[in-house]
Amino acid sequence: GTEIAAGEMVAALAGLEMDVREEEGILSVTIPTFRPDLVEEMDLIEEVARIYGYERIPTRVPGNITHAGRLAPELEFEGTAYSLIDYRLLDQMQLPEKAPERVEIVPLRNPKSEEYTHLRPTLFVSLLESLRNNARRNISDVQIFEIGRIFRNTGGGLRFDYAPRERRVDVDVRVQQAEMLPLEQRSVGIALMGRPWTARWGGGDTTVDFFWLKGLLAQFFADLGVLDVTYHPWLHPTLHPGRTAQVRAGDRVIGLFGELHPRVVESFDLPGRAYLAEINVDALMDVAGTERPAPALSRFPAVDRDIAFLVRDNQPARQVETVIQSAAGSTLEDLALFDVYKGTGIPEGQRSLAYRLTFRAEDRTLADDEVDAAMSNIRRALVDELSAVLR
Repeated sequence: GTEIAAGEMVAALAGLEMDVREEEGILSVTIPTFRPDLVEEMDLIEEVARIYGYERIPTRVPGNITHAGRLAPELEFEGTAYSLIDYRLLDQMQLPEKAPERVEIVPLRNPKSEEYTHLRPTLFVSLLESLRNNARRNISDVQIFEIGRIFRNTGGGLRFDYAPRERRVDVDVRVQQAEMLPLEQRSVGIALMGRPWTARWGGGDTTVDFFWLKGLLAQFFADLGVLDVTYHPWLHPTLHPGRTAQVRAGDRVIGLFGELHPRVVESFDLPGRAYLAEINVDALMDVAGTERPAPALSRFPAVDRDIAFLVRDNQPARQVETVIQSAAGSTLEDLALFDVYKGTGIPEGQRSLAYRLTFRAEDRTLADDEVDAAMSNIRRALVDELSAVLR
């Protein structure tokens, strides 16, 4: 917003011991060797402005502004905590030295404090800090989520060239040399602790658990039209063994969730059990359905049957359901696990599972003998493939 005469610019630069030549309205400037900070045209413009006097440059609002400024939609979508973390928190998370979160962590070259030295490799760090901050304020009932970025040194893009501008390597050369930036990934994190909000109404003692979190995720995926979601037993040092699951959509891994390991609960001074989930938003958007029409209502009635049986205590329910679905045939519309029991009357090392099966045909009313035949196939498959004991 300021016009400065060419002669005045020449005088300002010459006063800074620069060799300036003016030819047809163009200033050619030779930089003295003691000023290596002057590299580009904008550097010279700043020098002119400094000598001319910043106080002489008027403050003006650019014209044609018709809308208030706002975040880009991608950033509005993200509700995020601070991305810089204290590396020592990884010790409290019980992460071993060879854990990917440590091996692939991105350090800062010039950290401003000991508390913020690295970019976070997982949302678990931010979620755990949030749980601890709430616990310190005697808030033990917490249900929070965050959508933010995590960073891993796995080669997601070009690594920044920190050399002076005149010595930086050409971009194409760096691509060929596979000199890459850390991977930046959008994720959604969930943390639960204590009683759910729904327990407040009746004042009950219900607390969140592994299956509460799994139900939240299942509804989340259903709302996004993410189909064929499966849950698989997994191990993670921050989470409780036997109460941790990996989430897959088809063959693609999209997340992880589970109960906190008791040692992590203790190290973060939490009042009791807590549960974490982290879902890869970028992967989730790839598999989310764009159109989710409501299912058509059938003109024919459904037939419900219950079945209960004993299996090994460590037998994954997902595998049981796969056997049932395969043996039932095309008329099985739905199956739901409604009871799990082990204890009095159940042999050691086994548990009882009870399922409700819903059968329906699209083109006719099912006859009892058709459903009976399907149930016989299911019972036989459970015994043959899983050594189940029918009840």
